[in-house]
Amino acid sequence: GTNQPLEQPIPPPKIQWCWQETACQMHLHPSGMIHDHNACWVKYDAHANDELEAAFQQQKKSVSPMKGYKIDLRKMIQTKKTTGFERLVIREVIQPPAPEAATPVTVDIDWEAAHFAPELPEEIRDEPHMLLLPGDVVQVSKNRS
Repeated sequence: GTNQPLEQPIPPPKIQWCWQETACQMHLHPSGMIHDHNACWVKYDAHANDELEAAFQQQKKSVSPMKGYKIDLRKMIQTKKTTGFERLVIREVIQPPAPEAATPVTVDIDWEAAHFAPELPEEIRDEPHMLLLPGDVVQVSKNRS
């Protein structure tokens, strides 16, 4: 039999943008929006987070993901437009947990059931091939021309 673990794709990291709150105001935020209570980091909501990340990826200098505020993406500072009050912002890259090791799957192959063509046609002889056994399923998405 063959004993090969199945590969699990690694999900991309999650990006979380946060702004630094004044310590005495941290109690006003729902716990799900707190990124780091001790350092007073509060998460931007999903919409603002996506806008910040898109602007960051486009290498924009600044963005206004929410009414009344401007974020300088080079200085990493949020400014309230009406007062000029500034707060620090951070861009946190959160790595997903490593996938658990796949449980090996043992496949017993009955080589007697395999049928081999005596010779492959010339036009596909140098292309990659796969061996199909009874019960295998193949989905084809494009016809050969």
